[in-house]
Amino acid sequence: MTGRIAAFIGFVTLITAPFFALAEGEMKDVAVVCETAEGGVACQVQADVPLFCVAVGPDDEPRANSTVTAGTGLAVFNGVVTEDVAAIRCRTVG
Repeated sequence: MTGRIAAFIGFVTLITAPFFALAEGEMKDVAVVCETAEGGVACQVQADVPLFCVAVGPDDEPRANSTVTAGTGLAVFNGVVTEDVAAIRCRTVG
């Protein structure tokens, strides 16, 4: 049982590490227009290159993440509501 718990924690760490281990200096706040979408919040982000974005709450804690392609410029943050998003911080991918 302990091995399963350790494996689960390792898996969760592996998939969430990029989200929580971002260097603050790399992230930039971006001006966006957000609206409620099915399952979360959709924000239009001006993107000439692919971006990795984090929705940040009023308490400056990350709420959700999204990858934005240059073509659509749409960041979709699942599992949050517009009131939970105080800012969007993005960095280039790669």
